[in-house]
Amino acid sequence: MKLHPYRTDNCPAFILLSLDFGHKLQNSAYSSAQNELILIYYYFRLHMHSSKKEIVLSKQAIQDRVSELGLDITRDYQNKELVVIGVLKGAFIFMADLTRAIDLPVSTDFIQVSSYGGSSSSGKITLVSSPSQSIEDRHVLLVEDIIDTGLTMQWLAQHFSDQGAASVKICSLIDKSERREHEVKIDYSGFSISEGFLIGYGLDYDERYRNLSAIYHLTL
Repeated sequence: MKLHPYRTDNCPAFILLSLDFGHKLQNSAYSSAQNELILIYYYFRLHMHSSKKEIVLSKQAIQDRVSELGLDITRDYQNKELVVIGVLKGAFIFMADLTRAIDLPVSTDFIQVSSYGGSSSSGKITLVSSPSQSIEDRHVLLVEDIIDTGLTMQWLAQHFSDQGAASVKICSLIDKSERREHEVKIDYSGFSISEGFLIGYGLDYDERYRNLSAIYHLTL
């Protein structure tokens, strides 16, 4: 694929032009390359405006609940060596707020797993990146943005237990039971939401919407 520097009115520069649309605009005023830019531009405008989002959890509701979870975790881990491990990518915003709500000395780390392709679970877990520190004889708190089928968290909890952690507990911002297939104990749950495709506050659709401060239900 190559980048093309042509630009038309209201159309962003450097759009990929390797896609074959199979037809060109019938407008002799523009070159074929500019016609392709116009087609791409209006295609993405149509795509972006075809999705609708409805708020599910406000920014304030999330902040209040994260503060409550921080208090609970602070109480439960007194005099324990706690390692908080976030599951990338979705948990990074939630974990940042959560760790600041925990009034204890904590170590933080991240892992990345591969179990999703598109919008559904593949049924197979692969640990893409591991913690950068030893978790042996330490208390591990796994932090996830959303738990639906339970497959990933069930696998991770067993994995870190096998690695010699003193204990393994799970904290999830969203407990989404609609698609639960594997039994998993969520020790600290932010909100229970039964259905809908959720975005915002770290949750994404094709890597978009993670930066939203609230959580929404996305209708495609």
